[in-house]
This record gives sequence, C-alpha cells and structure tokens, in this order.
Amino acid sequence: MFAYLGVDFEDVKYGVTLDQDMGSWDRSQWTDVKFTLGLEYPNLPYLIDGESKVSETAAIMKYVAKKWDSSLLGKTAAETARAEMLYAHVNDMKQKCTGPCYRGEKQGDELKDAIAEDCQPILERLFEVIQPGQWAAGETLTWLDFFLAEVIEYLEAILDQRFVAMVPASHEYLERFLALDGVKAYYADETRSMKAPWNNAMAVLGQNA
Repeated sequence: MFAYLGVDFEDVKYGVTLDQDMGSWDRSQWTDVKFTLGLEYPNLPYLIDGESKVSETAAIMKYVAKKWDSSLLGKTAAETARAEMLYAHVNDMKQKCTGPCYRGEKQGDELKDAIAEDCQPILERLFEVIQPGQWAAGETLTWLDFFLAEVIEYLEAILDQRFVAMVPASHEYLERFLALDGVKAYYADETRSMKAPWNNAMAVLGQNA
C-alpha cells in the first residue's frame, strides 16, 4: 500500500534462529523489543507513524487508507461495507492456508492437497462475487485488494502453481493487481519487495517457497 501510494517507509523485519543447544527457536529479535515500542497490543505486523501506533493487519491497512487515500476505504457506503464483508472470508482463507503449515499435522503433498481443498471453495465463491475487471469492493480499488492479492500469491507459491488452474480468475486478478502503478515498480525491485519466504523458519511449508 505504501508503494502504491508513494509513501516512504522503513520496513523492519525480525528473524528467528534455531538454538541448537536448547532445541528450540530463538525469537529474541522480536521478544526483546516487543514491549518497548509503546504498542497497546504488541504484535506483528505493527505500524508506527509519529504518535500513532497500530497493530493487526486490517487495522493497519485501514489506517493507511484513511490517512493517505480515503478512496481505499471505498468511495460509497456500499463499497466500504462490501470490503468489510469480504474481509471476513479472505481472512478465513488466510487462516486455512497458513495455520496448517505451522501445526505440522500433515506435510508435503498431503498438506498441499488439504490446503487446496479448504481454500478452493472460498476463493471460487469470492470470484463468483468479484466480477471480471472489477476489484473486491466493486469498481474502486480498496485496502482489501492488497490483502486478497497477497493471499492469492501465497497460495500460488506454496501449492506449486496448481491453484492457477483451479481458480483461473484469481490469477487474472493477481496479474491485474501487480500491474498497478506503484505496485509494479515496487514488486519488480528485488531489493525492496520480499518474495520469499512466506512462512517462518519453523513452518513445514512455505519457509522456502
């Protein structure tokens, strides 16, 4: 969103390492500073903009939209409500494709098949609602499109492109999103746009995708 809006920002990342002696993951890069940043609910991601300190993905995206381009919240009441309504389903899909990668109950193709089975109906329904050439809320690009595009790209990456064939409209949507002014240049810049890994090092899928 910042790239699309032409807003300069500092992209802070925290790493994890495997403590061989303890046999556990060292998250201290984050935990050492987690409660020193003045966040009311410390979590990743977070946004610090002067005196404003916000955590949680949707809250951050709506903050950015409200401050730098309010049209990203929807130009009409109907678009605003539709973005909020569809967010529930996009976020449900996000949980279904991310959580299993960390639980480790399934691995390899079995895990990929399970994620595809859970996510395909949600994505198919979304693209029955989202008409060709339109954005999630309708005619207007909104904050939700940035979240939806990320989830689609993530699914394509971890499922070995099988999702492209399963829901072709989602790939067409992603290509149209990545061609947006600002987004295109940012995405092409390998020094700024991180393409991988999608999940953290302890995940069984997506840590190297």
